[in-house]
Amino acid sequence: MREYGGYLPLELTPLHSDLASLWNGVKSDNILALNSGRAAIYYALQMMKPEKVYVPHYICKTVVDVVERLGIPYKKYYIAEDLRCPSLSLKENECILVVNYFGILDSYIAEYIRQYKNIIIDNTQALFCPPVLKDGVYNVYSYRKFVGVSDGGALVASCLRPLANLQKDTSYSRINFLIKAIECGTNAAYMDYQAAIASFADEYLEMSLFTRRLLLSVNYKYVKTTRMQNYAALHTFLQQYNRLKCSELGKNTAACWYPLLLAEDISAAMIKNKVYVPRLWKELLNEHFTGTFEYECSSHLLLLPIDQRYTIADMQYIASLVKRYIVAAMKE
Repeated sequence: MREYGGYLPLELTPLHSDLASLWNGVKSDNILALNSGRAAIYYALQMMKPEKVYVPHYICKTVVDVVERLGIPYKKYYIAEDLRCPSLSLKENECILVVNYFGILDSYIAEYIRQYKNIIIDNTQALFCPPVLKDGVYNVYSYRKFVGVSDGGALVASCLRPLANLQKDTSYSRINFLIKAIECGTNAAYMDYQAAIASFADEYLEMSLFTRRLLLSVNYKYVKTTRMQNYAALHTFLQQYNRLKCSELGKNTAACWYPLLLAEDISAAMIKNKVYVPRLWKELLNEHFTGTFEYECSSHLLLLPIDQRYTIADMQYIASLVKRYIVAAMKE
């Protein structure tokens, strides 16, 4: 029964009719709104039922945890220095998971689709990469890397099998960090953020009503345009220092971050200056991976912020810090 009267909730003006409107040609039947990208991978594998899945070494451990939880045999592969996955020979009922690293590899996707019949495209770092609607192809997204929500993911495919008894998540107990970040700053709310993410790590649920309402009120055109402008600016300022051998690096894209691979590790200096740069998948920093590209990325890759909070002037400031600490490191 509908409620009437009482206090007023948050004013969230809907700008979109449904979540599918983010991507051209995608209908509501093509999208399964979930509480995380991990949940999307979990249900993609449930629908595919592969005999084996190929997963990159350079990926979050939680993805491997999902595969193991389902009891699916898997094999890991190394990526090339241009971030491509290798050419693998898959059997009829095997699948491969490929990652659109940093959100800059959209053009690689077409190659992978031609090569592999059964494929999961991990677009958790590439919200604006158009999904491929083709049999055997499952597209995975994560919203919280691009907009201010506590949770939220999506599985997009040409034909989604209905899931029985899929429970709906709730977000009210984990949104404190979003509010605290506005009033106290993101660093002050970081522990709250980590606790919020941990709270649903092993829960694969339908997206909460609150997260859906937030996502329907986001100006995605502004988010996309700003990220593209900031990405292009950082590339202009820093491309001469970037050791990442990827031809896609110079293409203007609404990426998750600007990936900057350096010979020096200046992450501590950047964080000291309140430029918070994530270090992806530090578990790869062990002797087993010494000498690999994966090790180099985990130890020396700076993921610089380019999101919609910032302007070109902010990008100039960030670039100036990078240049200063590169010079300082070279003198040591």
